[in-house]
Amino acid sequence: MPKQQQIWSDYVISLTPDPRSGHVTLSSQATAMKIDDKPLRYFLAVFEAGSIRTAAENLRIAPSAISRQIAALEDRLETLLMERTKRGIIFTESGHMVAAHARRRFEMDEAFAVDLAAARGAIAGTVRIASGEGFVVDLVNHVVRPLRDEFPDIRLEIDVAGTEKMTHGILRDDYDMGLVFNPPRNPDLELLAEDHAPLCALVPPDFDLAKKQSCVLADTVNYPLALLNPHFGVAKLLANVDQGNRLTRDAFLTADSINVAIHFVLSGGA
Repeated sequence: MPKQQQIWSDYVISLTPDPRSGHVTLSSQATAMKIDDKPLRYFLAVFEAGSIRTAAENLRIAPSAISRQIAALEDRLETLLMERTKRGIIFTESGHMVAAHARRRFEMDEAFAVDLAAARGAIAGTVRIASGEGFVVDLVNHVVRPLRDEFPDIRLEIDVAGTEKMTHGILRDDYDMGLVFNPPRNPDLELLAEDHAPLCALVPPDFDLAKKQSCVLADTVNYPLALLNPHFGVAKLLANVDQGNRLTRDAFLTADSINVAIHFVLSGGA
């Protein structure tokens, strides 16, 4: 049986005897294969992320749950979708076909929901937003609730990401828009709006710097420091100046979360 038929169809085999000749005719009839959304979504997440661990982090579930769903999907389709090697995951020809099918299926579902909402005069669809961690509170407090009240058929997907992941995601069409600090200037990215603000140093109340209304970057080099990792816009901004390079090199703590850095500062550590 060809691979594509194995993936997309079940076959019912029937034997029909001919009473005059005694010969038996073999015939087959294709029936639609029903596949649940969940394993398809999990597999597509792995396909797009390139690894089970990254997909699990993006979906906020255990890697073992994804592995079980994909194994069940492979059993259902009777074909291998991906191979695990020392260099990472390699997707088979069947895996590429399933990923393409999953994309088409979910795009069709979303398009149908939009068309159905339009038929009754509503605006519907999914808006995918990537946001820097520092923007999330304002985004939720001042945008999400009013948007829900005005457009109840809209669905939001918000991912918290650093500048690098966010810009790559927008270029790959993973996100419709992003809220980002210090974005790279890229001709393939459209800048819809921007604002300028000072870069702030967060310090415990008993630090000498807390008594000052403002400071320059050089004032911070003699203190223990917590910084965001190089994928964040703040780190890229600091890397453009000499003191920033020293701060990055000498930082006691480097984190991929603003909250981690803030709580370390609140503890009096930096």
